[in-house]
Amino acid sequence: MDDLIVKTITRTVMPFIYLYGIYVILHGSISPGGSFAGGAIIGSAVVLYTLVFGLEKAELKMPNKIFNRKVEGLLCFILMAFVVIFMGHDVLKLREAGAYMIQVGEPVQAELLSLVTIGIGMKVAVTLISLFHTFIKEDKSSGDITSNDGPH
Repeated sequence: MDDLIVKTITRTVMPFIYLYGIYVILHGSISPGGSFAGGAIIGSAVVLYTLVFGLEKAELKMPNKIFNRKVEGLLCFILMAFVVIFMGHDVLKLREAGAYMIQVGEPVQAELLSLVTIGIGMKVAVTLISLFHTFIKEDKSSGDITSNDGPH
């Protein structure tokens, strides 16, 4: 895309989109679906960057090493869930009580639940980005890309 206005607005808005996505992920333990939605917001920001600047520039900003982080997000989620369970906490009661409503004698539950939401957000964002980039690469390799130059 060669539109200067769209590129400038995208460059200006991207940090705010990332910041909002991180905010939603970190507050995901006290809001419904927060970590999933935050991961989707961050993933959507990278998709926007890819659409505006192209796949090559997006891969320079977000190399394939980052896309291979799907496993780490899942392991973070599983590990923190098991830590919470082995500490004797009921995960559903933690969710109902809210992460920041810490009760006396249980000072760790909020931090552990926040780590679980970070793992979920990371997993969602990386999955969304890698799926989008995979679809673009497959579309280019199959030759199904149509140009906007008009009928041929």
